[in-house]
Amino acid sequence: MKIAYIISQAADKLDGIGDKVVGQISTWRELGHDARIMSFAPRSGSALDSTVGWVFGLEYPLGDPILGKIYRLFQYLRGLWVLFWWRPDVVYARAGYRPFGCDLWSFLGAKVILEINSDLVKEVENHLETGAVDVAEGQRRLTLWKDSLAKCDGMISVSYQMDEANIQFITSQSHAVVWNSVDFGEAANYVRTNAGNPRPKLCFIGSKDYSWNGLDILKDFAAEMVGKLDFVVIGASDNDLRSENVEVVPYLRRDDMLKVLAGCDVGLGTLALFRKGLNECSALKVRDYALLGMPIILAYKETPFVGQDVPNWILEIPNNEESLKEFSAKILSFCEKWKGISFNSNEAKPFYHSAYVEHRRMEFFERN
Repeated sequence: MKIAYIISQAADKLDGIGDKVVGQISTWRELGHDARIMSFAPRSGSALDSTVGWVFGLEYPLGDPILGKIYRLFQYLRGLWVLFWWRPDVVYARAGYRPFGCDLWSFLGAKVILEINSDLVKEVENHLETGAVDVAEGQRRLTLWKDSLAKCDGMISVSYQMDEANIQFITSQSHAVVWNSVDFGEAANYVRTNAGNPRPKLCFIGSKDYSWNGLDILKDFAAEMVGKLDFVVIGASDNDLRSENVEVVPYLRRDDMLKVLAGCDVGLGTLALFRKGLNECSALKVRDYALLGMPIILAYKETPFVGQDVPNWILEIPNNEESLKEFSAKILSFCEKWKGISFNSNEAKPFYHSAYVEHRRMEFFERN
């Protein structure tokens, strides 16, 4: 099966989403499919050089705004020509408010499958409350989101709650839930270095730009845990967290990030999902924790565990503003129990290993 994966990641630098996409492409090819990336990138560069596919840079080199629009249109048409020439069976893309020409994909005869990673209605409401977008921009994003879902041939959501939130925007199309995964083959490249930590060290990956990450909640909790728990926060600025027990690290390339995680004892999942009206998700950072055998604290329900008990290497706490504070004693006990040790990451494979999870996605492609 030929699969074209449409993304908009800047080709000079990948983030967690970009790393996820590259990992999916690799797994699909290992499963015997001809999967190739097609990036309409705001910046050109080398980050995608090792991935099979095409990069159509959208940054006009001379800076003229009018010529820039013409240049971007030219790049989109180039991409359409490549799809017409290559003739994929499936065009796969992350649903969003930048659909990158999906109105034209239907002319290629390929099935257009959209991946749902957000409840954009709740997300826009949250952005309006915080002032991140104005009403006109919020409405524009919602219109494009609804339009692209209405025209797709199938929808895959990363959580059951995402599926329930977005099913209203499709008509008779097929839909399924396939959560995020990680390649456990990477685990052999990393050695856990947390044995000598004087106190349990917790790791968190997130940004203040997304209020549902709960960086403000973590800040208050960390200040109360001085002398009891230490923290490493990846992605925040120094101004976001000022406490003697908090080390702030900028966003890192995946290899460097996993080395930092390997030195921590416990991973923290998203802390304020309630701000998006959600109680379930499929966070990428949790997969990286599991890959390294790092126990996890969750303030929500992880999609693979919906309807079943969680393993002993996961501590679930309620999804609300006061959860860290109210359950501080239980959190402290859990962290002390796991200080300096890991669980066997093979235990997490049935839930998170890409070879298992991505096979479910390929089955959906073949059925639709």
